[in-house]
Amino acid sequence: MTRFFSATRYGIPLLALAMLGFGGWSVASKYQPRVVTSPPIAAPTSPYDDDVAGSGIIEPASEVIALATERGGVVTRIAVVAGDLVKAGQPLFSI
Repeated sequence: MTRFFSATRYGIPLLALAMLGFGGWSVASKYQPRVVTSPPIAAPTSPYDDDVAGSGIIEPASEVIALATERGGVVTRIAVVAGDLVKAGQPLFSI
């Protein structure tokens, strides 16, 4: 008794295996290893012996105060910087 090649019995699994091999080859041929380069500037260093780091939001002790002006315009001068102690009535910026 001779057996004939059956397309449904052997052809579909062989086609699936060929497609799987082609997919693997296609992905492997596109892979290129990353080139490690040095950063353009050095990372900042701490002048202290012990370091403490954290992340979060810094909020005022009493409440968040929204600022608004009666007239709109372009800010021409900023009188304070982050971390300054600000007293009541002190100008913060000029329009």
